[in-house]
Amino acid sequence: MVWKIRSNTLQEISSTCKADALQLCSQIANTPLLSICLADISWISELEFEWIRQFWLQGSKHATLNTFWYEHIIQLEDLWKQLESNVRIHLLFLDLTLDIFTI
Repeated sequence: MVWKIRSNTLQEISSTCKADALQLCSQIANTPLLSICLADISWISELEFEWIRQFWLQGSKHATLNTFWYEHIIQLEDLWKQLESNVRIHLLFLDLTLDIFTI
């Protein structure tokens, strides 16, 4: 089963995404913003295509029958939304920074 593979477990994905989502302010000072943005985009893709979509492709009946996974997918969706928000903030900041330097 995919969820039992060590590098792609629910626990690993959740903890790594939570850490990335919460590091927005602390990383800006020490890491190039574009690198942070690219890392967040990578996690967004992982969550969306490997976890969230795969679950919902099975249909709402599948979600009803698998309450364990339903609860976890909702948590992953919340992380996905936070990472999406972080990327929007990063890109807005990069856009404003570019405008300042091109004036």
